Amino acid sequence: MYPQTQSVSQLTTKIRSTIENNDQLADIWVEGEISNLSQPRSGHIYFTLKDEIAQMRCVFFKQHHRGSNEHVELGASVIAHGKVTIYEPQGSLQILIDFVQPAGIGALNAEFERRKQRLQEMGMFAEERKRPLPRFPMHIGIVTSPTGAALRDIQTILNRRWPLAKTTVYPTEVQGTNAGISISSAIKTISESKEKTQNPEILIVARGGGSAEDLWAFNEDVVVEAVFASPVPVISGVGHETDITLIDLVADIRAATPSAAAEIATPDQIEIHTHIRNLISAEQYHLTSLIRHLDQTIESHKIRIENIRPNIEHHKERINNFLRALNYNINMSKLVANDKLKEVSTQLRTLSPKAVMERGFTITSTLDGKIITHAKSVKEKEFLKIQWQDNSRIIRIESENGK
Repeated sequence: MYPQTQSVSQLTTKIRSTIENNDQLADIWVEGEISNLSQPRSGHIYFTLKDEIAQMRCVFFKQHHRGSNEHVELGASVIAHGKVTIYEPQGSLQILIDFVQPAGIGALNAEFERRKQRLQEMGMFAEERKRPLPRFPMHIGIVTSPTGAALRDIQTILNRRWPLAKTTVYPTEVQGTNAGISISSAIKTISESKEKTQNPEILIVARGGGSAEDLWAFNEDVVVEAVFASPVPVISGVGHETDITLIDLVADIRAATPSAAAEIATPDQIEIHTHIRNLISAEQYHLTSLIRHLDQTIESHKIRIENIRPNIEHHKERINNFLRALNYNINMSKLVANDKLKEVSTQLRTLSPKAVMERGFTITSTLDGKIITHAKSVKEKEFLKIQWQDNSRIIRIESENGK
């Protein structure tokens, strides 16, 4: 095969691609002293990171600062995270920095702070998204090692405090290379369940104490994302009280230990029983007091009724007497009214025109019915009507004044 030439830019591009596709160079922590510091108005930071033997150029772009640029000072010893690349125009190696911490904290702690800052900027620690726990859970899930002391401690406390709840253990590795994937898979089992009604109401993610390396699985992105996406509230109970992991910050509630997580998740049945007994006693006392008050009220009204009974009887007798007198007066008034009616009827019959005519009198009237009471009102040649008891006649006045 004949050799082929390539341009310098082709070579630097190939070198850059080779370096950036190397996993060992794409996610690195490097420690050294800052020199040749330059901070132009663009906001980017340029410096050299060196030790006693070697040095390397670094670029800390503005969009990657995220507040960690406060540790970038001339002469400072730092630990920096980034990836190795090549600056093609000059063909020089450099590190693209995205996070800086003081050198004394160690790579593990620095990586923890880097991930913590990134997750916080994503809003995964926001208090407003955290959910309250159900007051009386009837199904509790536990993600932990099936053989660890943490599971025994949790189950002991759950059985003592709230034995009514069903518990489901989602077994997982809690330490080692595959622990992160194992823990996240156990948590996702709930999200992927088709029978949502069978899901636990609370999920406890726990393990016992250990070194920072032992607990590192609970800082892995896959575990943090699984806790964040959990469909039910999550209580983290990892390590001892002084141990902090990233799932402690993203979980709905953080417990100091696995045992504390079990206590937070459940009410105390003894306290519940005591509370119920107190409620029953209070209600019994209230009902007893109410019945006593009603009895006293009834007795008081009975006494008042007995006291006013004589007055009632007296007024009843008075009313009866009044009614008898009223009936007597009404009957007497009816008798008097009947006698008066008869008297008036007799007088009316005596004074009626018919009775007068029976005694020989007549009634004279004009043809239109006007009664003639005076002779002077009669005109000559006028027709009049004369009414007797049994008949009437029409007459004509031939002359006035008897002429």
